[in-house]
Amino acid sequence: MNNSTYLRATVTASVLALSCTVAWAARSFTPQAGTWAVTEELDGKPGRGLAIDVQGNTLFMQVFAYEKNGDATFYTATARMEGTTVTAPLMRYKAGRSFGGSAQDAVEDGSPGMVTVSFSNGILGSIRFPGEEEKRIERFLINDPDFDDAVLAPSPEARNIGKTSKWLLVDQGGNFVDFLGAGLSKAEGKNYRLSLSSRFSGYRASYDCQRLSGVQSFSCEALVSDAATSPYADLKFQMIGPEVVGTLKNSSGDVLEIAGVQRAMGFLGGAVSLCGMYEYAYMPAGCDQWQMPSNGTWVFADELTGRPGRGISVDVQDKVAILQIFNYLPDGRSTFHMGSAVIGRNPVTGTINPRIVPIQRYQGGRYLGGPASAAAPVSDGQEAGAAVIEFSGRNEDRIAPYVEGTFQLPGEEVKPVKRLDLQGLTPFSRLAGEWAMAFSNAVPPGAPILRKVRFSSTDEASATSDDGLVQCTKNPYDLQRYVCHLYVDATRAVVQGSLYARFNGFTADEDAIQLKDQFANWRGVGKIASE
Repeated sequence: MNNSTYLRATVTASVLALSCTVAWAARSFTPQAGTWAVTEELDGKPGRGLAIDVQGNTLFMQVFAYEKNGDATFYTATARMEGTTVTAPLMRYKAGRSFGGSAQDAVEDGSPGMVTVSFSNGILGSIRFPGEEEKRIERFLINDPDFDDAVLAPSPEARNIGKTSKWLLVDQGGNFVDFLGAGLSKAEGKNYRLSLSSRFSGYRASYDCQRLSGVQSFSCEALVSDAATSPYADLKFQMIGPEVVGTLKNSSGDVLEIAGVQRAMGFLGGAVSLCGMYEYAYMPAGCDQWQMPSNGTWVFADELTGRPGRGISVDVQDKVAILQIFNYLPDGRSTFHMGSAVIGRNPVTGTINPRIVPIQRYQGGRYLGGPASAAAPVSDGQEAGAAVIEFSGRNEDRIAPYVEGTFQLPGEEVKPVKRLDLQGLTPFSRLAGEWAMAFSNAVPPGAPILRKVRFSSTDEASATSDDGLVQCTKNPYDLQRYVCHLYVDATRAVVQGSLYARFNGFTADEDAIQLKDQFANWRGVGKIASE
């Protein structure tokens, strides 16, 4: 794969070449980072796949596939997206670093042709490989049959409610209606219990939910005891990776959209306690427990040389970690290893770190333009091993971002890894875009203030909203945190409310959700057809 410096140079060149002819249109969604698959090839057998990472208007894609002789290989594609579509050359590499080998940059090894990727929303799209017809692709989502018992707490009264999330309710005009805290837990039998509450409207109610077909989809009705006072009914929602989407109706019959982000997960079958789940941070965040990393492309910190090298795709969904490692064989051929593992306590040490993920190389799968063919594990004993991954919420400074960690590959020492940054933004420039922010009310004290905030003006020390009413700076009393003040007017002389947070540039803090990025692209997966 290419590292961030190399990628940004490539993307910049392509943008300059097209800037005179292309008008970039904002998207109503952002493709979700992680593992994608060709729909017709989802047959339960090893095969080809995609690791997709979209940041702003930049797409970086790694394709794991095979040569005509059956050898595993990988390709990459990167370019500036034109609306919902991108066309770029597929690039092959060689002579990079192998497991346990010495440091070595890879070199380009030609291109088999152009690839075109189009998206219809954040989890569906199509791809046209060189020499092939257009094919449907989809986000590879875990639909674990053991989800009921292994992820959710056994009852609403349990201390760890199971899965918690923040829901922003938006009407058909794009106006905010409410900002809810949501908790989903296992109830009796095959039922579930959903609890919703709001610090803004004072709303609080519980719902009985049934699981629908599809990936973590639910339909809910208010409990009899809450039905008379509940302003929301006909509630359906789906948890898609880190996001929550759905609809509900208010008491007037108006349909409201749910734009949500998962916040935390309680005990995984009583074995592992997680917190701060899916806080996709490019700014610091803290957590005492093992935390979910930012899904997408990761690189070894000491291999950021400005030249092509190795890469890792990390995709953690609930209690399953999926890895694809794009690397090289000792003879210089490109290859990939992949594997998955269920998150759980280390059976030897009893700790929740590190995570051991068995990985394997494959052979004999489908090559570009070739017929359907399932792959099989390489039988050579040296082709299997394990990756040890660790994302800890505590480090020497007692605060760790969700975009740093360590990896240990077979035959190698433990080394720091970082989330690949395709845009090179400064901390405050990551706030550029549109947010829903909840400010504590200072003048006069009362219910929090929910406000849509758009940032276009940022510098090295602050971000100021377009209307001049909100300004975010480092918290002078805790430089690991940020403070955003809402002022009475644009003179910014009197503070009306404040938001103290460890922001992250990808989804949400406790009282803030980024809705659109700096290019006005919707940060979520967009409209998803209900079951």
